[in-house]
Amino acid sequence: MSGLIFNPSVGNTYMCATGISAKHDENYLNNLGSFALAMRDLMDIINQEFSDSRPGHVDYVLRIGIDTGPLVAGVIGRTKLAFDIWGHTVNMASRMVKQPDNLSCF
Repeated sequence: MSGLIFNPSVGNTYMCATGISAKHDENYLNNLGSFALAMRDLMDIINQEFSDSRPGHVDYVLRIGIDTGPLVAGVIGRTKLAFDIWGHTVNMASRMVKQPDNLSCF
């Protein structure tokens, strides 16, 4: 997917962001939505493969939270540099992932 920036994982969460660079693609929200749907479809395929080959397999669950708005981005660390993002927008997307299934984005 064009224009997606992957951030470090926190626990069992993996975060990506789009549209945060000065030269972002005008379709960045469409790209993010397409990426989320592709990940959901891939998880369905993985679960089907495992359920066929491993009786009693419990499906993996993919939870997706998407929010738009301002954020702060920066590089942290002294010896091992890492790009990260913070702010209300990031926190809201994270909270969406933690909501019950009937309140999730997808």
